[in-house]
Amino acid sequence: MMMKKMLLMLLVAFATQFACAQQAQKVFDAFRSEKKAEYTSVPGVLMALAGDKVKDDNVAAVLKEVKSARVLRLGNCKKRTRKKFAQQVAALSKEGYEEYARTKQGDSDLLVMIKKDDELISEIITCVYSESNCVGVLVKGNINPEDLGAIVDMMGD
Repeated sequence: MMMKKMLLMLLVAFATQFACAQQAQKVFDAFRSEKKAEYTSVPGVLMALAGDKVKDDNVAAVLKEVKSARVLRLGNCKKRTRKKFAQQVAALSKEGYEEYARTKQGDSDLLVMIKKDDELISEIITCVYSESNCVGVLVKGNINPEDLGAIVDMMGD
């Protein structure tokens, strides 16, 4: 009887962890079927090929570490749909994601959230939201934070 309880507890713990790990993907899946939403998925193989063509070592390293990239455009959707997507991305902070960057430029808000496994970044979700547009990008992989930081520093210059 004790063994059954232990097995059941282990199964529940695993299922809970698995459900949380898929949270950003669930947000994308929920909104990609919205009327007028545009969704594109790029497999890791294409990202690795792009990494072979890039001259900057940090950019090439990040591209080779990416397993998949998904882009969701909600610019033609209703305003409340765009706003709800941006709110759900921001709410991922309660699901183990941490805010990596937040900025406002003109009427657009940019939010970048990351999820780490050990020392590597397993997911990056970016949301650019304004009154008239909303774009989400979800990148999955095993990304070295130092490579990502070097790219951010390079873009800031």
